[in-house]
Formats: sequence, structure tokens, C-alpha cells
Amino acid sequence: MSALETKLTETLRSLDPTRAKALETAFLDILLAIQPEKPQAREVDANGWPVGYWEHFAGILADDDFEAPNDPPPEPHPY
Repeated sequence: MSALETKLTETLRSLDPTRAKALETAFLDILLAIQPEKPQAREVDANGWPVGYWEHFAGILADDDFEAPNDPPPEPHPY
């Protein structure tokens, strides 16, 4: 038994039932808060991509003003 388990057990035994229940509830809330989130199962299309993935990006740059820069001048030849 770890030091934390020992301390928690001793503390629970020393408390009245109402406070013991409050400590237990608080401890369980902490455990829930620190658990990593489980990834949601997502539907995938025939190619294995999440459904709606490419639709999210379609047309995303449509309103951007983009002009390609001019080509740089050619490098001089050494001869």
C-alpha cells in the first residue's frame, strides 16, 4: 500500500460519515477530471478519411487575395 493510500484510508476512518462521504465524492471528482479523454469513434469514408474532412477545407482560400511573386532574374553565366 502506498503512502497516499495509507493516508487516505486513515483519514476516511477518522472522519464522521458525512465528511467521509464528502471526501470520497471530492476524490472521485478529481479522478474524473484527470482522466484522459477517450477519442470519439468517427465515421470514415471509403478511403479511410473522417467523413466531412475534405469538405471542411473546400474553398477555404477562395476569399484570399493571392498573387504569385514575379520570377527572379536569371543567374548570370560564368562565361
